[in-house]
Amino acid sequence: ASMLRLLRRTFIAFLLLPAVAHALGPHELLLVVNVDSPRSVELANHYARLRQIPPENIVGVTLPPVATSPQAFISREEFTRWIWEPVQAALRERRIEDHILALAYSADFPVLIAGDPEISLTGLTHVRNQLPDAEAIRKGAYTSRLFAGPGPDLKRRGTPGSLEQYATRLLTDMPLPSMLLAHTGSRGESTGQAIRRLQGGVRQQGSPLSGQVFFLTSDDIRTQCRSWQFADAAAELKLLGQSAQILPLAEATPASTAWGIMAGTAVLDPTRLPRLVPGSLAEHLTSYAAIFYGHTYQTKLSAWLQAGAAGSAGTVTEPMSIWTKFPHARMFVHYASGCTLLES
Repeated sequence: ASMLRLLRRTFIAFLLLPAVAHALGPHELLLVVNVDSPRSVELANHYARLRQIPPENIVGVTLPPVATSPQAFISREEFTRWIWEPVQAALRERRIEDHILALAYSADFPVLIAGDPEISLTGLTHVRNQLPDAEAIRKGAYTSRLFAGPGPDLKRRGTPGSLEQYATRLLTDMPLPSMLLAHTGSRGESTGQAIRRLQGGVRQQGSPLSGQVFFLTSDDIRTQCRSWQFADAAAELKLLGQSAQILPLAEATPASTAWGIMAGTAVLDPTRLPRLVPGSLAEHLTSYAAIFYGHTYQTKLSAWLQAGAAGSAGTVTEPMSIWTKFPHARMFVHYASGCTLLES
C-alpha cells in the first residue's frame, strides 16, 4: 500500500520478498500472529524461519471469532483493542519501536474494518490507526507520504527507496505499511499452498527477475482508469534492463513468462495468461477482489496467488474505479530496482 495514495478500500496481500537487493531487513519487520489460529501460527513459524525474523519481532494477539469467519471483519474499536494496542504495548516493552518500519500479518486476520467509511486492515495500519477525513477517504484524495508518483500530470516522480530511507526523512510522520502473508479462509489458499509460495519466493530472492511485465488492456473502465500509467512505466523498466509489453488482454497467453501482470477486468482466469514465476506480482483492478465470502462472479486476488504470484492486491468495498485506490504501474519499477514487494 506504500506505493500509492492510501485508500480505505485497499487490501494488500504482498509477501515481503526482495527482487534484486535486500531493502527492508528482517529486524525492521514485526510479524503479528493470531494465536487462536493453528494456521496463523504454522504459517508464521515457517515465515519467521525463512526470513530469519528475530523472536522479539514476533507478537501474538487473540481475536474475536468473527475475525476468522467467512465475512472476516471486525469493528474499528475491536481493531484498536485486539490488534493495535497489544502490538504497540509489545513494541514498547521490547524497546524495538524505534526500528520497526512495517508489519506482516500472518493468516486468519480480518481483511475489513467495519464502520463508516469501511476500511481495510492494511489501510488502517498504514495510517497508524488515525483516520484522515472520511470524505477524502471516499474520494481517494488522501495522499500517503510514501507515494512516489507520478499522477496524471506526470510531474511528480520519486525515485525508488527503502522504508528506512523514508523513515529517516519523515521521522514521526512515517506511516506503517503492512501486508498479509496469506488468505487461508473462504476462497483462499490452503496452508500448504501458502507455505510453498513463501518458500518459492525465498528461493527466488536475490536472483534476476525472469520473464516480462505485462500491462493488459481492454475497453473496460477498470483498464482505462490506469492505462495512462503503462507507457511511462514500461519505458522506465526498459532503462532498468527489463522487458515490458502493453498488450490487449485477449492476446495474452500462457506461452509467455511473467514476473509482473497488471490487468483491469472483473473476471479473468490467471492460468490463461502469461505464466507467473516465483517472486512475481500480479493483480487486476476490480471492486471485490478482497471480499472473499460474496460477489462470487468477480475473480478474487487469491486466484493470482494460486496461479504462482508471490503477491497480489484487491479491495474490500466498492472503489468506484478511482485509480488512487489501486496499485500504480510504477510499482514494478520499484520492484525491479531492488525494493521489496511491500516497499514497491
